[in-house]
Amino acid sequence: MHCYDTLATIEGGTGACVALGYFDGVHLGHRRVLARTVEAARERGCTSAVFTFAPPLDRAVKGRAILTPEEKARRIAAMGVEHYVRPPFEEFCTLSPEAFVHDVLAVRFGAKAVFCGDNFTFGSRKAGNVDMLRRLCAAAGISVEIVPMVQREGAPVSSSRIRACLEAGDVETAGAYLLERYAGETHEIIYELCLDRKGKLLACKRLNDGGASSAALDIRKVVENAILTSASTVILAHNHPSGIALPSDDDCAATTRAAQALQTIGVALADHIIVADDDFVSMAQSGYLTPWEHL
Repeated sequence: MHCYDTLATIEGGTGACVALGYFDGVHLGHRRVLARTVEAARERGCTSAVFTFAPPLDRAVKGRAILTPEEKARRIAAMGVEHYVRPPFEEFCTLSPEAFVHDVLAVRFGAKAVFCGDNFTFGSRKAGNVDMLRRLCAAAGISVEIVPMVQREGAPVSSSRIRACLEAGDVETAGAYLLERYAGETHEIIYELCLDRKGKLLACKRLNDGGASSAALDIRKVVENAILTSASTVILAHNHPSGIALPSDDDCAATTRAAQALQTIGVALADHIIVADDDFVSMAQSGYLTPWEHL
């Protein structure tokens, strides 16, 4: 995947199918937009591209990022996208909706078709919505496909909802959304969620990548991250590519060691969540953590 950190012009002459959005988390809804973009590009003989952006330097766009920029790019590349354009927000934020369609989509991308969710907004101060996008793109000869938002438990899957679950300390719901973070992974990965006294997410740290059946938990990194973020509690998470979410004996032993190490610095291990395919297990709720480990 070709990556651009400025408002680049996509060369090639075949035109592009372009996915539009911030794509934080690259969750199930995002993946549907991305998959449809790649599929349409192959059908049309175009190149596939993503237009996203780096958030403003002085503030977060929608709250703390779920994924690092590097991990977001890696996940999007895994979907088969050929061009990834991520300019600074300041580089295009003053464009009107009309200028965005002409200057960015038509001129920079040579867009033949664009794809986005039904909550997409664009242009200065979010002046444009999907209805305006359809109208302006039609005049420019660009087709628009709106991919409906994915629903779970009666509500849309969104980055904002994932973020809210984590920051509220809603372990069960957050566990369900950790499924999105691990989707498509073929090897074990360990994450550490660092929370403050009110359960607000301070940081989500990728601790380690392992093989297809195991990943070593680095206790030193667990403690170091808790200290650096001034965390009061920690949630560990890892996946089982085998498809079985039950904790192994090694998982239980490593969790106990982590809990004991965190106790020495006054930090509680709230849970260890294991995800596999469409399932997850909370070790705290399932009785795999003893009370002194997670209180």
